[in-house]
Amino acid sequence: MKLETALMTLTRVTGVLALVATAACQSGGGALERLDSATGLTIVTERAPAAFARTETRLSRSARDYVYLGPVEINERGAREYLLWVGIASTIDRNYLAAETTIPDLLYIDLEGEPMEFELEPWDQRVSALAGRVIYEPAVAPARSLAARVTLDQIRRISRGQPQRIRIAKQDASTIEYVLWADFSPWQAFAGF
Repeated sequence: MKLETALMTLTRVTGVLALVATAACQSGGGALERLDSATGLTIVTERAPAAFARTETRLSRSARDYVYLGPVEINERGAREYLLWVGIASTIDRNYLAAETTIPDLLYIDLEGEPMEFELEPWDQRVSALAGRVIYEPAVAPARSLAARVTLDQIRRISRGQPQRIRIAKQDASTIEYVLWADFSPWQAFAGF
């Protein structure tokens, strides 16, 4: 009798814990929060970045260049900073087929006909405390990680606008356009909708 009561109690507790875990997962949506133990910084990201691509048809029909975008919140003892993590990746072997691409200085995101311009800088310089840390792990590993300072309102606008195209550029050169590679998953959990 006591064993049966104990098993019923254990079953109820397990059921309650499963419901709590499910609710926590649903309320957390796509946002991930982690503590960087070396720096004491709390880092909040989405589970995966948005992927944009372009095909270099003169080099290959199937190989592509990619630009990944993901929101990042860095919390240092209550002081929050918002960034866009920008990963530059390619499946084109540029050492064999073409010259190395240059590192862009600017990112343009067109939302509802209004361009948003962001200055880019190397991630390790912008956030030196997190130099060498993995922020996002997209399908194609980025050769370069860049950062753009943004506000939470800009992250919300990007999420709501679900851009279909972005452009990157050098200050003194033409822009290169990338199109959305997969459906844009709104950053609703991150942006707090």
